[in-house]
Amino acid sequence: SKQPDKAPLDNPLLWGNYNVSYVSAGKSQQGNPAGGRFRGKLGKALFQTTVLEQNLYAPDVVVNKVGFKLLGFIPGQVTLKGSVTPEPADQKLWVRAKFEPPQIAFMGLPSVSIGPKSSVVLATQYLDERIRLGKGSRGSYFVFTRKEGDVNIPEPTGTGWGAIAAVIALVAAVATGLPRILSPTLTPWVVGAAVILSIALALVLRSGGIVDDEPDAPSAPIEKAPPADVPKP
Repeated sequence: SKQPDKAPLDNPLLWGNYNVSYVSAGKSQQGNPAGGRFRGKLGKALFQTTVLEQNLYAPDVVVNKVGFKLLGFIPGQVTLKGSVTPEPADQKLWVRAKFEPPQIAFMGLPSVSIGPKSSVVLATQYLDERIRLGKGSRGSYFVFTRKEGDVNIPEPTGTGWGAIAAVIALVAAVATGLPRILSPTLTPWVVGAAVILSIALALVLRSGGIVDDEPDAPSAPIEKAPPADVPKP
């Protein structure tokens, strides 16, 4: 594919809002390169994906976003905000994105920070007014399609542990209360199902949905880009 004539961070076409239209994982990756555990088999069963974006704002801001419906009816989103720098300095196509901990929010309420910081390394292999093609340092490939609309950095909505607690209470009520009303004799089964659901949610939400991979390695030539953590939302 055609490569950009200039470093991505020096190209004004880079900045904008993008849908993640296609992603494939590299052989050395343990999770989904776009979305982490939220986009794994268990994660997609619990968190139905509605939005998958990577948005870039001049001069150096990146915001990844995964929109979802928990259990198919509770809307929410996970966002990763970070900064991008050339990586390594002598390889113009590669950049490193360093992310703050994930922010998760439900039903438009204030978000809460969960999980650790993370970083990824990505090369821009093609860029025009509509499409951006990317390659991750672990062999993943991405197709980003540009979106229309505002390209201003979104303002944080603050923290909202109350929103998280409300959603957990709602899920627990649906999982335990409704079946008991419909059929009181199913109480042991309902309790068991609620326990399994709670464990499944914990497995996806642990570490903010970030899949731990090998630590970042020193910079390397473009043919063997430096490894990085699996990309997240």
